[in-house]
Parts: sequence; C-alpha cells; structure tokens
Amino acid sequence: MEPPDAFRWPPITERTIAMDAFTIVCPDKRTSMVMKARAFNEELTLMSYLEIKDGKAFVTDKGIKKVEDFKAGLPVEVREALRV
Repeated sequence: MEPPDAFRWPPITERTIAMDAFTIVCPDKRTSMVMKARAFNEELTLMSYLEIKDGKAFVTDKGIKKVEDFKAGLPVEVREALRV
C-alpha cells in the first residue's frame, strides 16, 4: 500500500499524515526490505510533542525542545555527518 504519488518525481509539496499502518519499501537491491510501520504520530500526540489540527501535524514547543535536546546529545561527528 503506497500513496498514489509515492514515486513521482519531483515529490509532491503537500505533506500529509499517515494515520494508519503503512508500508515502507527499500528499493536498494543489496539491502532490500519491506516494513510495515504504525503511525508513530499517535504516540507523539500522547506525549504532547505533536498536535494534529485539520489533518496537519504541528510540532509543539515541548516537541521542539525534545528535538533540540536530542541533537545536542549527539556526538560531534554524528552532528557534522547529519548536518544538524
């Protein structure tokens, strides 16, 4: 199950929220795999890191602080490699 525009290039500009389980397919033949993931935003809303309004996700102040704390806890070489 993939969204209708999943492999269209360039990607669509509209961001949507997957409220149900969804499938992730890795196209690299060397490491190919298929995963079924659950919508993690349900947990993020329970922890008050994310709010969903009118079908769109908004990061709360608490969520922004959590991301910043996570980035600050990464080793320097990881932050440089990820450019965060």
